[in-house]
Amino acid sequence: MHNITVRPAWREDVRPALALALRVFMLHSAPLYTRKAVRHFRKTLKEKEAIRGYESGKTPMFVARDGGKLIGMAAAGARRADKISLLYVDPAYHRRGVATALMDALIAAMGAPELTLGSSSHGVPFYLNYGFVPTDAEQHRHGAIWTPMAYTVPVTIRPAWPGDVRPALDFAQRIFEAYVLPGFGPPARERLGLHRDSEEQIQAYLEGRWAMFVAVAGERVVGMVCERDGCHIRKLYVDGAWRRRGIATGLMDAIIRHMGARRITLNSSRYALGFYLKYGFRPTDAEQNQDGFIYTPMVYDKGA
Repeated sequence: MHNITVRPAWREDVRPALALALRVFMLHSAPLYTRKAVRHFRKTLKEKEAIRGYESGKTPMFVARDGGKLIGMAAAGARRADKISLLYVDPAYHRRGVATALMDALIAAMGAPELTLGSSSHGVPFYLNYGFVPTDAEQHRHGAIWTPMAYTVPVTIRPAWPGDVRPALDFAQRIFEAYVLPGFGPPARERLGLHRDSEEQIQAYLEGRWAMFVAVAGERVVGMVCERDGCHIRKLYVDGAWRRRGIATGLMDAIIRHMGARRITLNSSRYALGFYLKYGFRPTDAEQNQDGFIYTPMVYDKGA
């Protein structure tokens, strides 16, 4: 892939990319389909709503180019955020990593923890190698043939790199505003900026004086946790779509192992209280309300 690039489709890429998809489909899949099924596939590629979604960027589409030549494309479904609709590569560029690069980019952009697709017979070996698994036997319906498959996006929990720090803190702010802030009183909601980190605090993470761990799916941050002074956890946030997958627990395990203190403290919102109690934290005082900021002080004894 020396001269091959993969990037989000620009508006002018969309129709040529769909034309490429049709050419490759006609070569590999159409011979196994009935004429009615082929006509239906052609029709789906011309749906105006789907095309508008790709052209506006609302529905993810990626293209692969060799210099000025379009050689591959991948796109999400127009109606479901967790479905991959199209993946086609010029046959002259097969077995050169183009399909894998397109899938990597598309999956990262879609942001869903689990993805589905219907694979042609020709595509099944690739998807199996990528990590998809069949969810049913090969289907034969209305003249079309496909195998339903699913993929669970792997999550890596690791110490934050310098380039992760600001995006992770921005991510935490978004989750805080969506899930935690509504439970606070009016004075706190009016002083939203107080939850944001100062430049001095950001430097503490960048320089490694305070620790931060991130949960990453592809190149996407889906969770983060950070501490200060080796004894106090400041933030723990997980993307709503990725909850109940053990990510919060994994992040807590990682940062508690890293922290040197035997007694670790935090202030829990009402939203997170159940998780912390289950993890092993215990309240050290009644719920506090400081100018609308509502929290419960808690402590965790390592080794207890």
